[in-house]
Amino acid sequence: MKTGRQNTQWLGEGWQVALMITCALILVTVSVTSPIDRDSQFDIYVAFNTLLCLVLPLAFAKACGWNWSDVGFQVGNGRCALVWIAIATIFMLPLLIACAHMEQFQAYYPFYTPAKESLPAFIKFALGMTIYFFGWEFLFRGFMLFVMKRRFGALAILIQAIPFWLAHVGKPQIEFISALPGGVMAGVIAWQCNSFIPVFAIHAIMNVLLNAFVIAFGR
Repeated sequence: MKTGRQNTQWLGEGWQVALMITCALILVTVSVTSPIDRDSQFDIYVAFNTLLCLVLPLAFAKACGWNWSDVGFQVGNGRCALVWIAIATIFMLPLLIACAHMEQFQAYYPFYTPAKESLPAFIKFALGMTIYFFGWEFLFRGFMLFVMKRRFGALAILIQAIPFWLAHVGKPQIEFISALPGGVMAGVIAWQCNSFIPVFAIHAIMNVLLNAFVIAFGR
């Protein structure tokens, strides 16, 4: 049975891959250079990045004749996902607690100021960032990784981690330095699980915990 990607005649797969990688890099650039203020325009920030990182890549993949599963948008290996989520949470928990005590993290997080003042605002922030990370992780560990996998094999794990790392410029130094190995590890997890979803779950959980710890320890 032929897939939609195989039935696409108007453009060869090599050009499709090149166009989708170019599209992804443009979307990353637009996302990180956007003038939208994350604090005062938080809702717009989440919606804008969801459009850039999730809706447009999915639409572009479909336009090229690719199934969404071809770009990692699927459940994948559920057992693999649960194992990695558990391992990451156990490993990262003490590191998050340590980082939350550091001045550089106290000064940066949470960047949505109302989240520091009330529980409803924090819940709004957590839910908004969960939506944001769904798109963010799909762009890197779904769209970019699985598109490049067809041309570069396992090297795609390293390639997708580089723009992810550069997108962390301006964040706390420790976070910036760790973003490259973290991006590689995230790529490995997505590769093994055949889905970006477990990495999204890990990133979303870590984000909520870090911001909660920063607020708790900063009082």
